[in-house]
Amino acid sequence: LEQAVLEGRLHLAIGCFNHQLSGLHYQALFEEEQNLYCGRGHPFFARPDEHFTDEEIGAADYVDRGYMLESRRPHKLRFGNSVSAFSMEAIATLIASGTCIGYLPTHYADIWVARGMLRVIAPQRLRYNAAFHSITRQGQVPTESLAKLMQALQAAKHSVTLNSSTQV
Repeated sequence: LEQAVLEGRLHLAIGCFNHQLSGLHYQALFEEEQNLYCGRGHPFFARPDEHFTDEEIGAADYVDRGYMLESRRPHKLRFGNSVSAFSMEAIATLIASGTCIGYLPTHYADIWVARGMLRVIAPQRLRYNAAFHSITRQGQVPTESLAKLMQALQAAKHSVTLNSSTQV
């Protein structure tokens, strides 16, 4: 996405970017909670969270996001055996199969957790928030439609911020 915006193939992109490239303007939009999950058939499924060590978690087969150049992992977890998937659905399917552990957005996985198909692994220790941004090329003069889209994104961000701060 970043390369496409830099090259002018896209006017704007939205994503989770773990770094900031020169030549791009990054505008923070929202954060999304991520948790580490395993499926019902996985050996971790029935174990209490306090029994997991980082070494044991790192030794488990892991599914990563093949579309990201780098993955943010709390505590610098290192996974020895990993497979890459290129969609959230594929990642969730591999985790639900019980063969791999992996990170999913909490809101995305909630329905499978409620159905008893997935379980969060040590959320108090391994959860993190991923920051999402919109990006545009620096120095780009926005078209009218792009300017309106950018205004709408900022208005939505402001609305979400206001709603979040008023909930107790």
